[in-house]
Amino acid sequence: MTSKAAVIGLDGATFEIIDLLIDQGKLPNLERLIEEGCTGFLRSSITPNSFPGWTSAATGTSEGRHGIFMPLVRREDNFTLKAMTTLDIKAKPVWELLSERGRTVGVINDPCSFPALNVNGYLVCGMLWPGGEHPFTYPENLATEIETAVPSYIVDVNLHNKSKEQIASELLVSIDKRLAASRYLLKKYPSDLYWTVFTESDRAQHRLWAAMDKEHPKHKEQPPSLSNTIFEIYQKLDRAVGILINDIDPDTTIFIVSDHGFGPFYSAFDIPRWLLDKGYLVERGEKAKLKSALKKIGVLDEVASVYQAIRKPFQKEIGYGVTKLKSQESETQNYFDKLDWSKTTAYYTLDGGIRLNLKGREPFGAVEPGQMAEKIKQEIKNALIKHKYPNGEAVFRYILTQEEAFDGPYRHFAPDLVLSINYGAYKGDLSSDKYLTPSNHNTGEHTPDGIFIAWGKNIRRGEQISGANLKDVAPTVLFQMDEALTPEMDGRVLQEIFTSEFLVSREIKRAGTSYKQTHQNVQDEVFANEGIEDKLRSLGYMQ
Repeated sequence: MTSKAAVIGLDGATFEIIDLLIDQGKLPNLERLIEEGCTGFLRSSITPNSFPGWTSAATGTSEGRHGIFMPLVRREDNFTLKAMTTLDIKAKPVWELLSERGRTVGVINDPCSFPALNVNGYLVCGMLWPGGEHPFTYPENLATEIETAVPSYIVDVNLHNKSKEQIASELLVSIDKRLAASRYLLKKYPSDLYWTVFTESDRAQHRLWAAMDKEHPKHKEQPPSLSNTIFEIYQKLDRAVGILINDIDPDTTIFIVSDHGFGPFYSAFDIPRWLLDKGYLVERGEKAKLKSALKKIGVLDEVASVYQAIRKPFQKEIGYGVTKLKSQESETQNYFDKLDWSKTTAYYTLDGGIRLNLKGREPFGAVEPGQMAEKIKQEIKNALIKHKYPNGEAVFRYILTQEEAFDGPYRHFAPDLVLSINYGAYKGDLSSDKYLTPSNHNTGEHTPDGIFIAWGKNIRRGEQISGANLKDVAPTVLFQMDEALTPEMDGRVLQEIFTSEFLVSREIKRAGTSYKQTHQNVQDEVFANEGIEDKLRSLGYMQ
């Protein structure tokens, strides 16, 4: 019998909440899968974020090999940025590899899958879809079929300019719509690989964490009626998982994964302001002009909120979803225009790190490659890593150089320094440190450890595993399906989850390649990128 696999993604799901609700008897399906299968933490991408995260899970490769570090990616000039699309992913996702090999696939709501490329089966786009008349399925006519079977199907909940109560209500409806579409497609178009992602858990935790968290500084500002909404989302997702497992062929091995964990967003650190004060970032003209430019870009949420002396933090979001990043390119240019590039040695980038103003790479580079660049990089890293919150907790989980963080042919597109802020380490008064900033409309934030659960007749029972990484998902799925990995995959097969009887029937094989040739029969980049930037901005992935 042909081996099949199903991956059910629960975006941002964390064992912190799952374990709590299991103890209360409120997640019977996940409880059963954990008891009867293998489970463990699933380490996220270097920067815990849905875009590099789900790309790593789907391709079996790390960021330096698939080229996605954040939702904004560098153009070939290695300086300017744009919102990512499927066309920017340098490595093939598992459904593309399987399609090439004649296996059938069904993909629903993968966050990084717009525009929808041809597969041997079907694909329904996720959050990168900009809306409007752009096709969101392959084949294109599948969209009409879904709308008929599931009226008012929701590709992604519009969070813009809505009350928290309305957002909560729409997220609960979205789960029902996603489940209904999944069940319809499962039944009508059986496939060897089934892959679906529920993103509602991520949205709810970003917006509503403070409503659940009584210790959050913003808890009292939240509607009391929403204090249990995150729990309700988890319970509804648990029910969806149970229904899908009953619908899926019983010989199929099930994998439940999340792209990162979640925790409170209490406070952050204003990196651009620190670079400015320390003299790495130098403005042309008055300092207020640079602050205004930085504030206008928003760079990230923490940047927008630090300049409270000039203006209050964002009162509301700008645009929705992928449309929210649309102004990023022009605003980035405005920001760059305010800098004195002859004196600037390092600057904060919109892809989540610090970049040296390197000669021969940046258009107006001021830093000589080699010893000078290395000295500045280590100087910044050593200074920032020492920062502590008033309670003594480290502000940064880690600060890594590009070389420490990434490997692969696309590593050079990453920032020179990658920073991970520990947003949940301190919830007290911030007035003692001018670089500390409060949370904004998002009161929950990503953490490095997601969830992994494997269940099926070939999976060991009741086992805990350790050391699993998002990039291990695709290799493990291919191994389960008796398919070869590619030589470029740096994820590993999680052999420890399988029974000894199953392991003797399999061997790890490698064939083909993960790297793509130029895609044919797809819309050009202008079309693919239209509207995506604004949408990502409003979702909180970029600001």
